[in-house]
Amino acid sequence: FLLGALILWAVKSLTGSQKAVWGAAVLLLIGPFWRPLFCSLFFTFTVREPLQEIHQTVESPESVYWQDDVWPGFDAYGRRWMVEQYLDGDHLKVLSLNGDDGKIYLYRAEKEMFIETEKMKEQMDRLDPAAKDYPKLRAAYMRLKSTAIDKIVNNLEMINSISQLPPMRYRVHFVLQDNWWRERGIYHADQITITEVATSKLIAYSRRYMAF
Repeated sequence: FLLGALILWAVKSLTGSQKAVWGAAVLLLIGPFWRPLFCSLFFTFTVREPLQEIHQTVESPESVYWQDDVWPGFDAYGRRWMVEQYLDGDHLKVLSLNGDDGKIYLYRAEKEMFIETEKMKEQMDRLDPAAKDYPKLRAAYMRLKSTAIDKIVNNLEMINSISQLPPMRYRVHFVLQDNWWRERGIYHADQITITEVATSKLIAYSRRYMAF
């Protein structure tokens, strides 16, 4: 505040113009926010195409290769999280991920591996979360699911390159965009695409822009 007052006093002393003082005040007010303001205007006038399009939805993709080139690569925690979230042995049976060490990690699951887990989940769904036995049932469910995930993770296949991957039905690619602006600290942009491998058909994409 004191620095701003000194700047305004200096402008008034040097120019003697009230308009110059008001102009300097406006610049001082918006100065700290120039980057998000610039990005908002830039995106408004330059980003014309949709940020997201879904041309096709897939209920059971069966097998997916997911390549993350933004972080880049999945670490051990990220790989386990992905397996836990997506690999159910029914809709998705094979999931391969690029690791942060340059290797490709391939995980397989069968629906039978989650039979007991699903039975317990059905019991949980029928029970009121406020019921006395609910926490115990949930703890047992989490233990069963963790055991199934452990089995999947411990039976992974490590692959040295994409060329050695077995056939995958879909590829998800997460990649950086607009290097020039990002390298200068103006904004970050990335894009995720989903492609049908056999036909190279782009079935969905999502792009995002974020001011630093």
